[in-house]
Amino acid sequence: MTQPLVTIVTPTYNRPRLFAECAQAVLAQTFTDLVWWVVFNCMEWPRGYFLAMDELWKDSRIVPIWFPVMEENRHDIHIPAKIVNWLYPKVTTPYIYFLADDDLI
Repeated sequence: MTQPLVTIVTPTYNRPRLFAECAQAVLAQTFTDLVWWVVFNCMEWPRGYFLAMDELWKDSRIVPIWFPVMEENRHDIHIPAKIVNWLYPKVTTPYIYFLADDDLI
């Protein structure tokens, strides 16, 4: 397998319906040379995402990542930026794209 060209980073929290629309848009792209990091910013793995989208997680380009956020910090507006800063050194592709869980691409 060759190295992907683009890493997409999508933080998400407690919005499986919106995330499902986002996922459909990403996977409908004709450009497929990517890896998609879906970052769950919560204290526990969100079962609803995994149960509702079992087929989605079988795609080897999609990597679920857990980023623990304490409930008292839940409303910190800087959490998406903290996630990107935390993941940036781990990116090995030439390009990175930030995609919010309520956005379409």
